[in-house]
Amino acid sequence: MMVLAYHDIYQVSPSSGWPRINAPKPAAALLDALHPGGIPGVVDRNAAAGSGRETGNALHRIDPEIVIAKIEAAGFVLQEKSDILPNMDDDYSLNMSDPEVCGKADRFVLRFRNRG
Repeated sequence: MMVLAYHDIYQVSPSSGWPRINAPKPAAALLDALHPGGIPGVVDRNAAAGSGRETGNALHRIDPEIVIAKIEAAGFVLQEKSDILPNMDDDYSLNMSDPEVCGKADRFVLRFRNRG
């Protein structure tokens, strides 16, 4: 399980020691770590549909379609998407450090399967 962390792949802050990450590498490492048929899950905070990966850095959110595309490209198959952790009042333009949404964000849950 990767919980509230996938967006950090797109976090960049050299001044605080957080370098740019090669985005395909974490998903490939996950594939290598799991046996064929292994099931990883990802839970993270929704960004607006169609927003770019820079929302991971700017808002600490990510469009689930980015996560799906990157993890599928590494060799996984999306098995299920869930909206079990919704917040319909979440303002996707707010950074997760904003008290209005901190701890109350609209979140997505994704379940994948290793194709191997």
